Amino acid sequence: MTTLQPPTGPPASSEPQVNTGAVNTGAVNTGATAGAGTNTAAANERAYSALNPAYPRSWWMVAFSCDVKGGHRTVPLKVLERDVVLWRDSTGVVHCQAGHCPHLGAHFGYGGEVVGDHLRCGFHGWRFGASGRLEHVPGPDRPRADVCLPTYRIVEKHGALFLWNGAGEPDIDFPDFLAFLKDIGAGEEDVTFHHHRWFLPFPAKWFGENLADGMHFAIAHDTGQWGDTIVNFETATTLETENAIYDRRDWWSMANVKRRFDRRELINLLTPVVDNVVGTSWGGTVNLVRFAGRPRILGTIINCWCPVDADSHYVMDITLVPKSEVPVVGRALEKTIGFVAGLGNWSTAIQDAGLMMHRQEPDNPPYSKRDQGLIAFRRLWDSRIDSEHQLAGDDRRSNGLRAGIKVKGRAAGGRSPAGSSPAGSSPAGSSPAGSSTGGRAERNGAS
Repeated sequence: MTTLQPPTGPPASSEPQVNTGAVNTGAVNTGATAGAGTNTAAANERAYSALNPAYPRSWWMVAFSCDVKGGHRTVPLKVLERDVVLWRDSTGVVHCQAGHCPHLGAHFGYGGEVVGDHLRCGFHGWRFGASGRLEHVPGPDRPRADVCLPTYRIVEKHGALFLWNGAGEPDIDFPDFLAFLKDIGAGEEDVTFHHHRWFLPFPAKWFGENLADGMHFAIAHDTGQWGDTIVNFETATTLETENAIYDRRDWWSMANVKRRFDRRELINLLTPVVDNVVGTSWGGTVNLVRFAGRPRILGTIINCWCPVDADSHYVMDITLVPKSEVPVVGRALEKTIGFVAGLGNWSTAIQDAGLMMHRQEPDNPPYSKRDQGLIAFRRLWDSRIDSEHQLAGDDRRSNGLRAGIKVKGRAAGGRSPAGSSPAGSSPAGSSPAGSSTGGRAERNGAS
């Protein structure tokens, strides 16, 4: 057993759930989740459900491949305020399922194990298949056909595990993070991936939206005198912004080195700001961060700010490093560069952390003209949270009317989305009716 995050609270659901018989193909887990009951036809209409619909319907980087070793081991994980368990079958495919057994609520990550490509509960020995079907119970009894373990779609790529938090088939294709390589005549074989993870005690949304806040890049990270954000493009699923930094500091000058020393941020010199910062965000949750200008491998990051609870998250970071052609020591050189880049990324995160931990945003914030990128990010984030009504907003999981953000095509009402109550108080994977919104948001009250 490998522990990533201790679970807290009761199981998300202890009710029996109907198996919809979904299958796994390739490295993508396409298992199904359905609500309680025995109506198979109705269950098939809800073949896939969100892990927690209070968060955007999108891809989330939840763990790294090295976390899930295989064999008999299970890996408990808390993500999006829900307990899940990760495990590998005999072919190496990773599966993600609800953390608690639907029988009496024991956690599969604590005493559970993988037996014959089944997930076995350590409490009473019930075994569930990769699709969530109850396959075996000890003794002479036959497994109940109406019991199913909620199972979530997961993709393994670039040494990381990405979970789809949404109902039905994804309406966002898995991002081609490496599409930029063709512009420099390179391919995935020319890249090595270096993984970093940090736990921070404040909401993930607060950190994520900083990616589209150019003034923050200049002031909070002390890279220039002022900043602005240009929205390069904005669709129902994707946002690309360029954070322009004006009167940029001469990074390697003695004046800047002294400034970093005085601020006790010498390690921050490991992340030189050589150009404007471009962020491409899919669903507001997984991002490609790079410098403007000519594409380059070094300095490009795939990241995700992944919630644990409403007030805490993991920074999930994949740093790209060019593959070294140096014989013998090439691999060691790549690891050294990846480690140093990770230290620099950590130092940048820490610059934000103190500000975020003590932040208290007012209702109806008085946006400035330099907040256009931030507003665009908030539009995207809220539009990816399934709801028929405008969100009230709670400043942790969503923005909503509290922050002056509306989603086009939604009815008035200012309601909280399903699943926004504390973990364990609503069925795992539940989602509201009309979950295929994806509509574009519009600004209300922002200037």
